Amino acid sequence: MVYETQNLKQAFSVFQKWRLDVQSLIDFFNYNMVKDNWTFVNMFKGKETQLTFTKPDKTCNIRITETWTGMTQ
Repeated sequence: MVYETQNLKQAFSVFQKWRLDVQSLIDFFNYNMVKDNWTFVNMFKGKETQLTFTKPDKTCNIRITETWTGMTQ
């Protein structure tokens, strides 16, 4: 989904995979976002994980959750 106004553009995507190790997904984003010139800002890790990266005038928030059925989003 993409939401756009004259001064703002936001996008929202959901990806799902069965039995994907959450830590390997965190490692993937930490490596690849920095490689693509995003700057790591912070990470919150609890029942869900949230990663934040920035570029000039851009912010990317990544939320990783794991359901009780074994689905990782």
